[in-house]
Amino acid sequence: MPATRTKLPARTPAAARDDAKPIGFLLQRAHNLLRTQLQDVVGGYELHLGHIAIMGALANGSQRTQRELSEWTGIEKSSMVIFLDNLEKQGWIRRERHPTDRRAHAVGLTAVGAERLASIGPRLTGVEEQFLSVLAPKQRKELANLLKILIAAQSGS
Repeated sequence: MPATRTKLPARTPAAARDDAKPIGFLLQRAHNLLRTQLQDVVGGYELHLGHIAIMGALANGSQRTQRELSEWTGIEKSSMVIFLDNLEKQGWIRRERHPTDRRAHAVGLTAVGAERLASIGPRLTGVEEQFLSVLAPKQRKELANLLKILIAAQSGS
């Protein structure tokens, strides 16, 4: 007896398939696509996006404790130490005793680190601009505002 073939449904375009997916999946997918493109930029500098997040947190010239950096960037404490060790070895950040808390270290960006961040920054901005270029300026602003609301609600801030 010959086997009967089951006709498979026609494939739908990726955008249509994504419409049926949960928002969390869509956020993760968009994040992964952008992250891959950004990592391609920083990889040439032998950096990870975690390094950039840390340096960005210090870019205004302020010093932060390792704990503050962990909270601000979302980088887990033991990973933070590894990132800071690497940045310090390259001379991009400095760690010194905190002036008022003997248990803490104050972390700051060095002049070399500030220069490196300034040279990488425009390339990262270009990648983000290209990624978001399919959205109108009003849509970009709306997306940013909605993400800020979600982040604030989940982080309690």
